[in-house]
Amino acid sequence: MLGREGFWLRIATGEAVEIDEHCRFAASHLEIFGLTPEEVAATGYRGETAGPPRDRMLRLVMSKGWIRMRRHREYVAFQFEQDDLAPALEAIRAFIAGRPKLVWAEDRLEVSNISKGMVFEGKAGEFSAG
Repeated sequence: MLGREGFWLRIATGEAVEIDEHCRFAASHLEIFGLTPEEVAATGYRGETAGPPRDRMLRLVMSKGWIRMRRHREYVAFQFEQDDLAPALEAIRAFIAGRPKLVWAEDRLEVSNISKGMVFEGKAGEFSAG
């Protein structure tokens, strides 16, 4: 994956930000994500690579209208936290369509709204077709 871990996708605009590590990037670019130092401090995140503070930080960024995308060895995951699924799913479909060499039609795809559970699990080509 181009030597990177993943992307943050902005639901409202489709903007994709390629990152090395999701939390570390967000914590060092507060203005991009609309975060305040106080909000980050409230999560307890201090650079951990796992654990509750990191989970709270990820959820904070997702609550601001961002989707976490990560390519794993066996699958590609998209995670978000939104009440209205349609804009998030459309942003994911647009991201996949615009990067055919990053997410292949045969890739296993997991799309989840972390507060509500799995939205889609299957081949990327099936998800992209709608």
